[in-house]
Amino acid sequence: MASQGLSNKEVANQLQVSVRTVEGHLYQIFTKMGISSRSELEGTAQS
Repeated sequence: MASQGLSNKEVANQLQVSVRTVEGHLYQIFTKMGISSRSELEGTAQS
């Protein structure tokens, strides 16, 4: 969802979790993938 351009708040609403939960998961994803921005995440998801 984040790689499709949805905001943290939109993702949280769809998954029925807090925005902080989404932020925490994105932080872990960014760390594991070695990226630092949503635009990089979008680029890797499209590949």
